[in-house]
Amino acid sequence: MKLIGRIFSALLFVGLTPSWAAVINFDDLTTRDNFFELGINNTYQGYVWSTTLVGGATGSTGWASATTADPADSPAPTPVSGLSYAWNWNGPQSLFIQFGTPTDVTSAHFATLSSSYADNASTIQLFGYDAANTLVATGSILTLTDAFQLYSANFVGVNTLEIRADGPERWFSIDDITLNDNSAVPEPGSALLLGAGVLVIAGLKRLRSQA
Repeated sequence: MKLIGRIFSALLFVGLTPSWAAVINFDDLTTRDNFFELGINNTYQGYVWSTTLVGGATGSTGWASATTADPADSPAPTPVSGLSYAWNWNGPQSLFIQFGTPTDVTSAHFATLSSSYADNASTIQLFGYDAANTLVATGSILTLTDAFQLYSANFVGVNTLEIRADGPERWFSIDDITLNDNSAVPEPGSALLLGAGVLVIAGLKRLRSQA
């Protein structure tokens, strides 16, 4: 048991910390407003929310919040998780989230802006980029409806996520973006080698003590 405890302590010491998962449901945003005017386009949840692959938003076009009581356009898509959701203010074709570190994008929910709106996006598609802004992940095309649908992305280790509509000035809604930060988790091969090394060292010490 002492040997197992030593191995476990050694693994923790070298930084084998678990990754974290989070769902961004926008429920802390309680007004219908855009991220730029709210002053959170470069800070919300610790990320940069923009309409370009490089840099943050410089105007009010881009990410915005809405609520079930004050939707982007009435009626709001259903079912909203909680009371708030996000949408593309002024209808840019693409919205970007720049994470700053390699992040897994597991899924998100998407819908049209509203069943009563004339210029809804017909489809959306997700793309992932690495730290050099090179495209490294491409998701499937989702046909939007007036109700939120689950989009399973399963992107691994992307630095930036792009949400792209089928055309400019086409509107869509977003809710429940599920992320997993994998920057603190080592490669499985490295973890195995480290564990084997610890076992060998511990075994040699035990043999010497018995000699």
